[in-house]
Amino acid sequence: MEHQLCTVPLQWQNPLRAPTTFERRVGPEFDASRQARLPSSASLEAIAEIFGAAEKSGDVFTSSVCALLASAPSRINEVLSISIQCEVEEFDSKTNQQLYGIRWLPSKGGKAQVKWVVQSMASVAREAVSKLRSISTPAREVARWYERHPDAMYLPMELEALRGRSLISSEQVSAIVFLTPPPNGNQAARGTEWCRKQGVVEHIPYDPQQKHAPRFLFADIERVIISMLPENFPLADQKNNLKYSEALCLTRLNELTESWGTYRGVIVLPDTGYIQKQLSSSRRALNIFDRFGYCELDGSPMQITTHQFRHFLNTVAQMGGLSQLDIAKWSGRAKVGQNRCYDHQSDRDVLALARSALGDPEKSAGHVASIPPSSLIARDQFATLKIMTAHTTDLGYCLHDFSMLPCQLYRDCLNCDEHVCIKGDVVREKAIRQHRQETQVLLAKALEALGEEEFGANRWVEHQTLTLKRLDELCAIFEDSSVAANAIIQPRGIVPASRLEQLLAHHKILNNRDVPVPDNEDPNVPCIEAEDL
Repeated sequence: MEHQLCTVPLQWQNPLRAPTTFERRVGPEFDASRQARLPSSASLEAIAEIFGAAEKSGDVFTSSVCALLASAPSRINEVLSISIQCEVEEFDSKTNQQLYGIRWLPSKGGKAQVKWVVQSMASVAREAVSKLRSISTPAREVARWYERHPDAMYLPMELEALRGRSLISSEQVSAIVFLTPPPNGNQAARGTEWCRKQGVVEHIPYDPQQKHAPRFLFADIERVIISMLPENFPLADQKNNLKYSEALCLTRLNELTESWGTYRGVIVLPDTGYIQKQLSSSRRALNIFDRFGYCELDGSPMQITTHQFRHFLNTVAQMGGLSQLDIAKWSGRAKVGQNRCYDHQSDRDVLALARSALGDPEKSAGHVASIPPSSLIARDQFATLKIMTAHTTDLGYCLHDFSMLPCQLYRDCLNCDEHVCIKGDVVREKAIRQHRQETQVLLAKALEALGEEEFGANRWVEHQTLTLKRLDELCAIFEDSSVAANAIIQPRGIVPASRLEQLLAHHKILNNRDVPVPDNEDPNVPCIEAEDL
């Protein structure tokens, strides 16, 4: 269409709306997006208390899974596919500490890895693994039985004598199928009802005179139970070759919902839907927060999503100064650029970061790192007065207070003393290096024009030379290993021209060119000459 190569004009518009971006990190839209993706502080405190107080299997399982999600940024399906041999412990001679990690199998292109847990969460993660291992032990025993006997139903030792019988009673059916007794204590009724629901017909008709007489075929019960085994048994994860007998989160059917009756010989690996149902509000069932009596500060129902833990840990890592590469590796990502979708730092967080770095040489470089030693107020108070606000730019962050004065150097941020850069910001470092290459090309063209004595070329040479110098110094700091990641970098020795100086320079150029004032300027406004000042 652009080159007129089509006979018939084609008018097409993309029906998909462009995704909303919140890179500016200000305003109610960003705050709403941040709130939706991050868990509330009250919900995090509640799940921590539930983890220590839970006694029932379902609550222990759900809170333990949440503890693992809060220990390392992971997806829920990755947690549910952890192996029983997942714990890794090593001694770090540099820090003289015992490191604790968990073997992880990333689900989106990442390689198998060990996710190291921070020291403050190591004991929590270790306890969570221990609780899940205790819950899954009976289910893994059942899985190992079926690996050895794929055509025989699992029976405990006390019921092994029933295996050789042809006919069994309804009470025996209930004892074989269910681990827990029925709420009403009527084993015969529950056994008969189970056979009816599963389509198991009576081999001998029911006789009221002989209520407890055997009338169901053992082979029919065995066939139904074996058919309930998970699909693709014995492999729970074919991609990673994980067996059900090796899964940390394996349970017996209905084991986490005791009112339904736990099956003896049927195993299941809880899915994402079960965990999410336990953490989200629903009219039909109480979630884990409702059962323990927790709600939000405003009285609304408390809920949390499994992916909010991942967003939370990534945002904490961003605010804590962890490098983009380390965040990507810790999260099991294949590309560093994917970190951006999980970074929910607000303008207030960036402002606090800039204030904390002011005057601290370990956190910053350049002019922002120095504070007069005769300061009469605390450094944090001085930072609050010095840095009133902050907003993002293509190359870093601008500290200019627009409520006091408009920008004097629009789109010339590198030559402004109110612009700072952050080491480790992959996106903006890339933009700075690209800007450096473009400036080198522009300087070469300006020098060529200067050689041809084109008017105004000397000013472009001067400007591009200064800009390139700033970029070289900035890139040198990026490559300096002595400067810590996430350091605040501000140029030194830049004194931007005031509006008066810009006006004088403008009239000086006009006088040198002997050109009258353009017609679009107001003739009633007198020109200010240098001699008049």
